[in-house]
Amino acid sequence: MKVRIIPPVRTCSAKLKLASSKSISNRILIMHALANSSSSIINLSNSSDTFILQENLRINTNRVIDCQDAGTVFRFLTAYYSVHEGEYILKGTERMNQRPIGPLVEALRSMGAAIEYIQTEGFPPIRIKGGSLSCKEVSVDASVSSQFVSALMMIGPMFPEGLIINLKSDQASASYVQMTSALMQRNGATVKIEGSKIFINKGSYKMKNLTVEQDWSSASFVYELVALSPGSELIIKGLSEDSIQGDAVLKNWMKSFGVSTGFTDHHASIRSSSLVELTETLRFDCKSNPDLVPALVCTAAGMKLKIELSGVRNLRIKESDRIQALKTELMKFSVKVEYNEDEDVLFVDGKGLKPPVSELDSWNDHRIAMALAPLSIVCGSISINNPLVTAKSYPEFWSDMESCGFNLEFKN
Repeated sequence: MKVRIIPPVRTCSAKLKLASSKSISNRILIMHALANSSSSIINLSNSSDTFILQENLRINTNRVIDCQDAGTVFRFLTAYYSVHEGEYILKGTERMNQRPIGPLVEALRSMGAAIEYIQTEGFPPIRIKGGSLSCKEVSVDASVSSQFVSALMMIGPMFPEGLIINLKSDQASASYVQMTSALMQRNGATVKIEGSKIFINKGSYKMKNLTVEQDWSSASFVYELVALSPGSELIIKGLSEDSIQGDAVLKNWMKSFGVSTGFTDHHASIRSSSLVELTETLRFDCKSNPDLVPALVCTAAGMKLKIELSGVRNLRIKESDRIQALKTELMKFSVKVEYNEDEDVLFVDGKGLKPPVSELDSWNDHRIAMALAPLSIVCGSISINNPLVTAKSYPEFWSDMESCGFNLEFKN
């Protein structure tokens, strides 16, 4: 399937609900299951990732668990089923089999877990013989994915003497570890982060009725749309200024692109003013906020600006190799994209922006598809292959685009 995107004839003005946070939803679901709780989760994400997790938490012993393309689900369930009796096989898509799981498996093995690789050492699929683990302290390589750390944290209260987690190497996406800590504490766990150590007390979760926040990562594509359409104003219901999501830093970063944000108790108002003309290069450290990179890159490209983003190395092991995906697709717009592997810096120069010379590819990656779509505002109609991949995190993305005045033509 592909979609042809025809941009609005005027500035955008609409009210959107946006997606609820799958990052928060998936963490709450794991804690909910560990507590065997019947409490309510309000505004749970309807993303395909969250649906996959819900389905696989219903699995009993001796089952094959298909995590499909959901990396968060695979990592969280690796730890979850390690502390549950039974034998489990965790598998996923071909791309999942290319995404590393080794540091988490190594940490769990050191805690007494029985885990073996079925195909390639360090990568899915894996076989787990789950049971009770007894361990006071564990070390984990935190440089590959913060989800390895979060997975261990959430099972921490289950241990007889609690758990101390030592973080080896520079920590990737640290804001997500902070999110996990905040959610655990809201639900009765005692967590303390001191430098490279995380202390988790023995105990049990005391789940409360919780409302999931709207998703700041998904908001990045709405901000991109507003930035590329000067004079536009979009109202997002439920987007919180006081958020536990690290990606809420977006509201500050987007000021550099001429986008301002106002908040009331119930919504955020996002506005863009006149076109921004900058001669200097914009620079952002994205090590804690890698999910914002696609929108930042495409916003800069669409505004014909220069941007340097550091701390992006782990984009190579996302749903796609996002560095290569952005480079390949933006080349079709005559936009220069370069990555310095040694310095871990992605450089984009949008001054050569032109309408694309061919159809665009989503790379089977929700964030690539959503980042490319708003470029139709400045380049005219564009076509993107495999557009429904956006359901992974933001199922309403295309209907929200229509609410903003875009005309969409889907074809098989």
